[in-house]
Amino acid sequence: MFRHSSSPIHTLPVELLSHVFQLATHDRPEESDDCPPFNSESVLAPLTFAAVCRHWRTVALNTASLYTSICITPELLRESELDLRGIAAYLELSRNYALDILIDARDQDWDFDDEGMYTPWFTSQHMEDSMAVLLPHIDRWRSLCIFTDVSTPMHHALRAFEAKLLAGSNASRLESMRLMRCDAYAAYGEPESTYPFLSALPTDRSPVFPHLRHLALRGVSAAWLPLAAQLPTSLRSFELAYLPTSVQPTLSELALMLQHTPDLERLTLNAAGPHCSQQQTDVILELPQLSSLHLGYTCISAASALLHLLSAANPKIHVITLEDASDPASFVPVDAGPVLSFLFPSASERPFTKLRNVTLRRVCASASALEVPADVAILDRLELVGTSKTLFALGRAARHVCARGVFVGPFSDAARRVEIPDWVEYAARRLVETQTPRLVEVFEEVHAEPESQMVEEWKMGETRVRVARMVMPSESEPSSDEDEDEEASSVGSSESDGADSDWMPFGSSSSQPRSLITMLTLPGLSGMLGGSMVVRVRM
Repeated sequence: MFRHSSSPIHTLPVELLSHVFQLATHDRPEESDDCPPFNSESVLAPLTFAAVCRHWRTVALNTASLYTSICITPELLRESELDLRGIAAYLELSRNYALDILIDARDQDWDFDDEGMYTPWFTSQHMEDSMAVLLPHIDRWRSLCIFTDVSTPMHHALRAFEAKLLAGSNASRLESMRLMRCDAYAAYGEPESTYPFLSALPTDRSPVFPHLRHLALRGVSAAWLPLAAQLPTSLRSFELAYLPTSVQPTLSELALMLQHTPDLERLTLNAAGPHCSQQQTDVILELPQLSSLHLGYTCISAASALLHLLSAANPKIHVITLEDASDPASFVPVDAGPVLSFLFPSASERPFTKLRNVTLRRVCASASALEVPADVAILDRLELVGTSKTLFALGRAARHVCARGVFVGPFSDAARRVEIPDWVEYAARRLVETQTPRLVEVFEEVHAEPESQMVEEWKMGETRVRVARMVMPSESEPSSDEDEDEEASSVGSSESDGADSDWMPFGSSSSQPRSLITMLTLPGLSGMLGGSMVVRVRM
C-alpha cells in the first residue's frame, strides 16, 4: 500500500502510535452488567490497522495489548464447525497480557418451530471446542462472560472449567465472571437439566479465583456451600437471578455466602431465593459496605426474612429496588404489604437508616396491608413502575416521586387495567395530594425515547409536576426511502410493542440485543487468522 512519508501521523514515535491503536481498540461501551468489558465493534480494529501499511502492520502485530479481547460467537461457524484459528492467533499475539473473554452462544433469530422444539446453532460440541482453546490460558483470564439460550452448552462450559480447576489450575487474575442462561421464563418451571457449578470442588480447596470482584449467575445454579467457600473477600457485587425453585439457595446457604464477602457493595437477588421452605438462620452477618440491594421476590415471607437478616448486618444501604418477580403467567399478584411495612415504619424504627432511593417494580399491596405513618422517613427519590395505586400513599415518603407505566388495581383485580380516562393526570394529582413531594414526574410509558414524548410542566401548590405523554406517529404513508430507513433502524431491536413491554427478564431491553453481521476480509492476514473474520456489532 502506498505510503506518504510526509504524513504527520508517520512522524509519531512508535510508542505513541501504539497507544493510539490501544485507545481505538479498547473503546469501552457504556457500563452495564449485561455487557462484556469491551466493545465488540472494535475487536477487529488491530486487523484494520495492520492492513494500512507495512509500518502500521509491524506496530500492530508487536503491540500485544491489542489482542486481549476474545470474542466467540456463532458467526465463527463455517459449515457447522467453529473456525477458531483467529482466536488462537489472538491468544498467541496477546502474549502474557490479561484476557477479557466473551462466549456469546445466543441465537439471534430465536428460531423455534411450531411444536416449540428448539435446536441451538451453538452446540455443546462448539462450546467444548471453544473451552479447549481458552482453558490453557486460564491463568490470564481477567473477565469471563458466557451467554447461552439453553442450559446444555453452559453446562459443558462449566464442566470443562471445573475440570481444569480440579487439575490444580487457578483463575488467579479473574476479576469478573458473568454466567447467563438467557431465558428467564425457564426459571418458572422445572429445570431442563441440572448441573450445579463447583459441585465437585472440595470445600477445603484453596481459592481458585482469589481476586474475583464481580459475580453474576443468571439461570445458572451452583453448589452453594462450595461456592461460599470460594467467594473471596474482594467480591464487590454479587447477583443471583432466575433460578428454578428446586435449585435456589436456602436462607442459611445465602447467609453463608454473604458471610464470606464482608466488603460486598451491591447485592442482586431476582427470582433466585431464598425459597420459602426456610425463613430463619443462625448466621450473623456484617456487611458494612453494602449500599445497593435489588430484591425480586416470589415469596413475600422469604423476602421479609432476608430483609430482617440484612438489616441486622449494619449495612449502609441507600438504594433498594423491590420487584414482583413471580411467574408472569400468574394473574394473582403477591401482596407486598409486610415488606413495605418493614421498609416504611415510623422514623424511630427505620431498618435502613441511610436509605435514600427506593424503586418499586410491579409491586402490589392492599390498602389494609399498608399504613404509612405520619412521621415516615424522608427519601430523596421514590420510583413506582407499574405498581398498584394503593402505593401512591408512599408519596409522602419522598421529595421526588416518579411514576412510570399504567398502574394496576384495585388489588383484588390486579390483572385488569384501571379504567380512568386520563391516568397520567390522575396519578400526578394523587401523588401531589400526599403533600411531601417537591417534584412529581409521571411517564405514560415505562420505556420511551425522549423524542417520542411530549413533556408538560406545571405547579400545584409547592409541588412541581412534570408529565410525559407519548407522541403518536404520523398516519401518513412513509416513502420508500423512509421504509428502508425504518427497516434498518429496527434491525437488532428486542423491544416488544405490547402493553407489558416493561417485563424484560434481564432488565432493560438492551440486555439481550440482536446483532448485525459485518464481514471483514483482510487478505494480508487471512492465512494466519483463518480467512475472513466476522464481528458481531452489538445494537
